[in-house]
Amino acid sequence: MNLTSPILRSDLALLPADAIWRDCGDVISVHTSSAPNFFWGNYMIVPRTGSSCSAAQLVELFHQRFDCDHIAIAWDSDVLPSRATLNAFDRMGFEFVQCHGLSFAEIAEPLMELSTNDAWRERKPC
Repeated sequence: MNLTSPILRSDLALLPADAIWRDCGDVISVHTSSAPNFFWGNYMIVPRTGSSCSAAQLVELFHQRFDCDHIAIAWDSDVLPSRATLNAFDRMGFEFVQCHGLSFAEIAEPLMELSTNDAWRERKPC
């Protein structure tokens, strides 16, 4: 599954060492053993093309994949899911939070290399 969101692609690229992500067809699941109850430690991503799963099936799938105190599902899209999907989650008592993020078209060369904690402490502000 190819993600279109630069933010979600960055999230997957910068996962902690103990995190595992799996392309499960209808969703991508992300599991972080060191932070199972952090909302973005365990979550699922629904692709831009959508999922064949209903809202109830997505919730059931989440419970099958994760043993944690929350449910977090992200959509790989710059628009919200359909009104019917939103209503189905609303009827189950879910709250939607629309998040925004920053992304870059390109990354410039670093001004200085900071490879150790000492180098960070001794840096001179630009």
